[in-house]
Amino acid sequence: MTIKINKTLKLKDIQKAFRQKFPHLKIEFFDRPFTDSMPSISKYNVDNETSIDDAALKKPSENIAFSADETVMETERKLREQLGLFAHVFRKSGNLWVHSVDTHHWTLRKLEEHSEEGAKYKRNLTNVEINNEGDGSEA
Repeated sequence: MTIKINKTLKLKDIQKAFRQKFPHLKIEFFDRPFTDSMPSISKYNVDNETSIDDAALKKPSENIAFSADETVMETERKLREQLGLFAHVFRKSGNLWVHSVDTHHWTLRKLEEHSEEGAKYKRNLTNVEINNEGDGSEA
């Protein structure tokens, strides 16, 4: 997937294109780099309505491509090196978005598949719980 970068493109446009390819993953943008040990990163989020021209620390003059075979770390580094954007990939876990701290070395494909399997398991578990309600059985 290749995204044509121009100065009027908004961060949400990158997020949307990324989510179309990887529905159980998302990219969040921050106004500074941070380490995995920082207690709260949400206060450093950049509004996704922000244009690339306003958010990027480098001139947005090229396309950016995301491949299912690149690692999470490579994806984040590419955004930082090509556009000067501080980004992190998150995966869906139930109803939560989890920062992929322990899976930075995984490919986007592997992380997407892992998150998708977790979503299927969660749906199946919920269906079993609903089906067992009121049937007189002890859990």
